[in-house]
Amino acid sequence: MDSNHSLEDVLEILSRQNYRFAAYKKPHEDQVIVLVDEGTSNSEAHPGDHELSREGFYMKSFHEDGEKVFIKGDHIIPFSHYQDRTDHALPSGNGQSTSFNVTVPPSVSKEKYLKSLGELVQRIRKGQFRKVVFSRVIEKDITDLRSTDIFLQALKSRKDAFVYLVRLSDRETWLGASPEVLLCADEENYHSMSLAGTRRISDSAQWTKKET
Repeated sequence: MDSNHSLEDVLEILSRQNYRFAAYKKPHEDQVIVLVDEGTSNSEAHPGDHELSREGFYMKSFHEDGEKVFIKGDHIIPFSHYQDRTDHALPSGNGQSTSFNVTVPPSVSKEKYLKSLGELVQRIRKGQFRKVVFSRVIEKDITDLRSTDIFLQALKSRKDAFVYLVRLSDRETWLGASPEVLLCADEENYHSMSLAGTRRISDSAQWTKKET
C-alpha cells in the first residue's frame, strides 16, 4: 500500500476498513487531527473516568443519562493542512465500529414548521414560555455525496469554526462546524465567548447547575 496519503485517502481507507475515527480542526487553525480507535468490543465505546485521561474525542447526548462515546487515539495522524499528505502508518486489518443509538425525530416540512412556529410565537407572547429553541429535521438524499467531501468543503470554507467528522459505524456519521468556543487557555489567561443562555457575573438572580 502507498505510504503517502492525502487526508481524503486516509478517511476513505479508514471507512472501508470499518474503523471508528474522529477528524477535526480547531477554529482559526489549519492543522487537522485524525484519531483512530482500534477498539475490538462495543464496551470500549462507553468510557469510564480512566479512559478520559487518554487523548481522544468524547461525545455525549444532551440528555443527562444519554449515551457517551469516546474515540480513543490509538493512532493519531496529524495533517498540518488539509491539503497536505502524510506518510504515517495506517492501521492494518479491520476495525469494529459502534453506533451511538440516537433516535432522530421525523423530518418536518417547511410549511408545517412555519405553522408550528407561528403557534409557538403566540404562546410566547402569552407568557407560556420563557425560552424556546425551535428546530426541525431535514432529510436529504446524499447518496451521491460522501461525508468526506462535505468535511473537506467545511475545512475550506469555515476557517473560524471547530470542524469535525466522527464515524461510529457504516450507518452513523456525525459531521459539524461550530464557531462557538467553550473555553480557550493561553498560559494563565482563560476566555470564553457568549453563547445562547450566557449570564453576566453581575446578574443578581441565583445561578443554577445549568450555568455552572
